[in-house]
Formats: sequence, structure tokens, C-alpha cells
Amino acid sequence: MKRPDLDATHPPSPPTKRVGALSAGLAVLRYLNRHGNGTGLGVSHIARELGLNPSTCFNILRTLVFERMANFDPVTKTYRLGLGNIELAKGAIDQASYTHLMRADLDDTASTHHVTAALWQPAGDGSLLLVAKSDGDTMMRVHMHVGQRIPQFISAVGRCMAAFSGLSKREIQQAFRHLRWEQEPSFEDYWASVTQTRERGYAQDVDQYMRGVSSVSAPVLGPDGKPIALISNASLTLRMPSPRIDAIGIDLRSRTRRLSQALNGQPVGRAIS
Repeated sequence: MKRPDLDATHPPSPPTKRVGALSAGLAVLRYLNRHGNGTGLGVSHIARELGLNPSTCFNILRTLVFERMANFDPVTKTYRLGLGNIELAKGAIDQASYTHLMRADLDDTASTHHVTAALWQPAGDGSLLLVAKSDGDTMMRVHMHVGQRIPQFISAVGRCMAAFSGLSKREIQQAFRHLRWEQEPSFEDYWASVTQTRERGYAQDVDQYMRGVSSVSAPVLGPDGKPIALISNASLTLRMPSPRIDAIGIDLRSRTRRLSQALNGQPVGRAIS
């Protein structure tokens, strides 16, 4: 099931001198990404929806096709995203994330606990971005895809964000109002779980974000004590009784503490439980 992003985002301040052609091109790419649905879109439709001059929009699209950022279907006269976007996305994920450093732990925890393991990064816009995942040797898997976004304070991974974000209870409560759960907890229960997460170093979500699914998560912390990445394990609730959830949480806490030490230039000791 597709999960909604947070309603509100916080974009950076605009540059002193904005390059209009670049902004228009990016707007076209974003529109193709959000509304293409695999069928393609025509020039007139895109221009109308974005408030662009049709001729300008046509030239932008033809340039994007030349740069392999868009594909043109001569039969239907429509455009859709091109493979060039995948190349850029992969490069951004590989370079701007710590995926390559955490891959071994991701694969190992997925195999050890027979779960779907996921690596998330704060995206800076009120969401968490899934940058890598690994499926354990189990036939029952939780469906997730790289590039997926979820609100930054939801589920087990979101509780970790809330616990180590440095934000006040009031600030977290304001963000909590925008979250949508399948079985929504009260804010006081949510806040109690955030406090518990801060104390023990890992979080859990049982049937709340998504009915029938349980997840456990622990954060990789930067020098400022805030999450720079988070690892989560998820499976069907029937396969994750409470003792197993705690065992997974302790293992994730140990792994993420070692990763935090390594990334912060500290001596890496043995796993700490």
C-alpha cells in the first residue's frame, strides 16, 4: 500500500538570482514523475498544468529527450521519464548516503532475522527516503521499493527520528497531527514510545502504521547525536512476537552503534547490547 508523505514541507530559501529555464525544466521532470503513471503526457497538458508557454514547454521536453531524461512516443505524441533519471538517482543515493558502508549489516540482519531490512535517510523535506533494502530468505516479505518516502515521524523508524531529533514534545505533537496510520495511537502513547526509544536505543511499531505488519528500527547517529540514517526490520506481525521484536531491536542497536562510531571517527569496539 502506498503511504502518504507529510502534507507540509520546508524548502530552502530561493537563490538571489534564479535560473528560470532550469526551474522550468525541473518542474517538467517533477510533473512527469508524479503524474506520468507510465502512460505518458502530451505537451499541451503539461504546459497547461504548469502554466508554461506551449512552445517553451515543447523545447524543454525535446531537450530532456536529447539528454535522456525523458522519452518520446511518436505514436501517441507523449512524454515520460527517461533512464537518465535512474542514473542520477543511483549516483545520488550511492554518493550522498552511507549505503555502501551499511550494506553488509543490512544483508546480515535480513538473513539472520528472516525479515525485510531497510536503510532510510532523512530527506530534509519532512520525509524519510528508502535508499537500500534487503530481503531475508523468507517467502513472506513486506513490499518496499528504493526511492519510497514516508513521513519522518511515523512507524518504528519515525519514532527513532522523533527520539533523537532534538525537537520538543510540542514540536513533535504538531507534526504528529499530520500523520496517517491504519491504527492510530494517541499522542500520549506515541510520546511514551518515543521516550522509551530514547532510553533503550531502538523503537518498534506493531500493527499501527500498517495493520498486520510489525517493524523494529535503530538509528545511526551523527556527531550531533541526530540520525543520519536508520535501519529497520519489518515482517508480518504473526512472525514477530514480542520476545523476537526485542531480540531484533537489541541486535539493531548494537549494529547501529558500531556504525555510528565508525562514521564519526571513533574507535569501533565490539557489539554493545
